[in-house]
Amino acid sequence: MATLVPPAAPARLPAFLSQKLRFWSLVAVVLLVYVHAYNLHPRYLQPWTPVDEPLTVPCGNGRAST
Repeated sequence: MATLVPPAAPARLPAFLSQKLRFWSLVAVVLLVYVHAYNLHPRYLQPWTPVDEPLTVPCGNGRAST
């Protein structure tokens, strides 16, 4: 009968690299939130607000006209 050998645990990341990874992950998340939330008008967050862009109607020649 074969004996079951438990799988080896994965190697742990050194403490310095772990802290470095956590720091840069935090920086990335903060920058992502800043980039996507900067200069956001409150009306964009309301679903009933109409779109301000004009509609374009395609012409027969492949170009859109307004």
